Amino acid sequence: MNEIILKKRKLALKVACVGLVVILLIICVMIYALYIANGMLALAMIVALGVISVLFWIGIGFYKRMITKEEQIQNIKDKQTINDLARMNTKNL
Repeated sequence: MNEIILKKRKLALKVACVGLVVILLIICVMIYALYIANGMLALAMIVALGVISVLFWIGIGFYKRMITKEEQIQNIKDKQTINDLARMNTKNL
């Protein structure tokens, strides 16, 4: 695999872990709000959780498109290299 793709996957893993921690914190605040208040804060946190989920969904889709495009480019380069090697004149070697 290409080094750039591996670096981007590691970055995506870190971002996903941070996102899961943020979602866990929001859920904890919602539980606390339901416990001590009349639920208005919990309603606001549910809306925030929905917005964050949609943003992560968009981010994951963007990441998939980016990785797929780079893998296709790498496959084309690999095929060109193989074709160049196949056409090489070996009589003079």
